[in-house]
Amino acid sequence: PTWSRIFSAPYLRGLTLSVDYYDISVKDAIGQITPGIANTQCFNRNGGNPNFDSTNYYCGLLRRDPATGHVDLFTQQTQNLGAFRMAGIDTQIDWKIDLGALGDDGDDAGAISLNVVASYLDKFEIQNTPDAPFIDYAGTIGNSQVDPFTLSYPKWKVTGSLGYDNDRFGVTLRGRYYNGMSHFAAVGVANSTLPGVVDRTYFDLAGRFNVAEDFEFRFGVLNLFDKEPPEWVQGSLSDPALFDILQRRYSVG
Repeated sequence: PTWSRIFSAPYLRGLTLSVDYYDISVKDAIGQITPGIANTQCFNRNGGNPNFDSTNYYCGLLRRDPATGHVDLFTQQTQNLGAFRMAGIDTQIDWKIDLGALGDDGDDAGAISLNVVASYLDKFEIQNTPDAPFIDYAGTIGNSQVDPFTLSYPKWKVTGSLGYDNDRFGVTLRGRYYNGMSHFAAVGVANSTLPGVVDRTYFDLAGRFNVAEDFEFRFGVLNLFDKEPPEWVQGSLSDPALFDILQRRYSVG
């Protein structure tokens, strides 16, 4: 009963919390051995080809020009990999406080709302072939083996928003945070100098005003402080699926 009274208080009755743990393992997963993976495995990353044998499976995916010895062709096939497995924790907090219930005067005191969604990636391991070791790419950028449109696997992703709303107007400030990541090809390589990406935080602002009974004005600013996407060396500026490539932009309605 005591706990019931506590959580029925006006400032806590709008509070919800969820914590979800996931642990997923897929055998014979469909994916690709990309040129970057084939190259590093051929040259004995993680001890898979200690004698630098040209008949090694990964080396067989690279073709060299007989005249120059340079690699001129990569074979990248969609196939059944050994397996992949991932685990992590997703947490969400929603909290809404009705200011009128706290004793503010008037029926239109409004409400304050808070939302936070945090995701922690504990592991993202890929086994290229059934006899190969698992390699953990959590906290890295650049590996597109499992999904060609997903390059980034930050350890932490956090989105939070704080808003105020009543019958006349409302405003919401949102923040988006992505943990820094190392280059995927640096996994298992001592003293690697391959660059990754730094942490990035974006802020967005949105609001509305009731101009008349049947007329509402809305506005929004994405990437409020015009943050540039972090650069890295995978043949493009950044990962457009995660980072804000277009930078600051506006909308009205």
